[in-house]
Amino acid sequence: MKYYIFLLFLIGCIFQIQAQQGFIGIQNTSRRSLLHVAMNPAEINSLHKKFELNLFAVSASVNNDVLYFSDFFGEEEVVDLAFNRANGPVNIRTEVNVMGPSIGFRAGKWGFGLSTQAIARTDVIDLDANLGRSFTGNTDGDPYLETSLNLPYNQRINVAGWMELGLVAGRELYQDEKHRVSFGTGVRLLMPGAYINAGIDGLRGTLRMDEDGFSLTDASGGLNVNYSRNALDDEMYGLNLSTLSMSNISGVGLDFGITHEWRKQGFVKATSGISLKGLGSLDFGPTQVNNTYSMNVPAGSYFNLDELEGNIEDVEAQLVASGYFTRQSETGYQPQLPRLLTAYTDFRMTKVLYLSVFGQYNMGNPNNNQQIAAQHIFALTPRLKLGGVELYSPWINSQTAGLSGGLGLRVAGFFVGSNSLLTGYLGETKQIDAHVGWSMGFGRYNKKPKKQQLENETTSIN
Repeated sequence: MKYYIFLLFLIGCIFQIQAQQGFIGIQNTSRRSLLHVAMNPAEINSLHKKFELNLFAVSASVNNDVLYFSDFFGEEEVVDLAFNRANGPVNIRTEVNVMGPSIGFRAGKWGFGLSTQAIARTDVIDLDANLGRSFTGNTDGDPYLETSLNLPYNQRINVAGWMELGLVAGRELYQDEKHRVSFGTGVRLLMPGAYINAGIDGLRGTLRMDEDGFSLTDASGGLNVNYSRNALDDEMYGLNLSTLSMSNISGVGLDFGITHEWRKQGFVKATSGISLKGLGSLDFGPTQVNNTYSMNVPAGSYFNLDELEGNIEDVEAQLVASGYFTRQSETGYQPQLPRLLTAYTDFRMTKVLYLSVFGQYNMGNPNNNQQIAAQHIFALTPRLKLGGVELYSPWINSQTAGLSGGLGLRVAGFFVGSNSLLTGYLGETKQIDAHVGWSMGFGRYNKKPKKQQLENETTSIN
């Protein structure tokens, strides 16, 4: 059980050198692309050109609430350092997002799009630091240790991966000289890849360490073990991503959005939008194992954690054989997509200076074993636009990592940047991320006011 819980924590730490947080810095630029549509389906009515082609876009990030960027270059092990420093639960959020070939086009007052996307996440949620210190051996040389546990909340480690085929449609609802309102909706056809969840809820009791290893006594609580047989290979927790297939559509997600443009003297002065995303779930079907255990270790009895060995199924069999765990199994598992409410406004301050305001509210419960996690985010992004070249600097306050600041560059349809580059250079950031992508536009769109059309023709080099 010790191995089962904390190997997944290490997976979260390993992802810190290769994983992500999003396209927030680039999603509010004045060159509207299919990344904007991924944020709000109503943006399909505001594409930069009549036809828009996304060649690729990749975003990778990790953020946590304990470790700074500079800690990864020190001599102390980062896992030990995290548990030693934490005063409360430890959280790590990682995400990798790859948008593949995608296309969008506008026809009169309508807009349509087709997108492909792959997403992978690893989240450590509310992992108790005292429990972590006990398991990682931070005992100051004491060979005997007892730790009293009273953790009323659910702490869990979650791994999720899936692909999406998105269909988007939108329509302009109203337009005059000053205002333009559009509505859009998106349907995401989901291809589940992997879902692994380890959750410990309401853990109470005593954790004992002696010459025989770790054991629990006078303990109670709940344990959720959730995994796909098809997504695990012979090695424990090794992901078999061959389960990702376009022929494996199993689940639907819905998105809705609305946008508003405010014009003054023929120029767009502000673009605003609000969207509701992620109404739906992944369906992993009968191959998904979802077992919930009730634990009861009486006082005077000891459940030795070090005797647990083998793969997940072996460990589960040992839990039941111990007599301290009662198992309840369910078939057919449908974890919920991250349910997000997003709102944003992009202000045109001067001819070359813009300011974007972005907010994301997570409507799901991150402690729910059936919920793919997300977090609250607020961001300010000032941008300097010189023709088809744009320099942007996102400043993000996330629920987990707090404040981070970055820098990015867009040249026509190509962009590269990071939401944490500046604070990472100073070593005072708890987020590491990067994004890069390239899209192309074709055809002239003549529905814009003449002054705005002339501005776009003279500033765009796409």
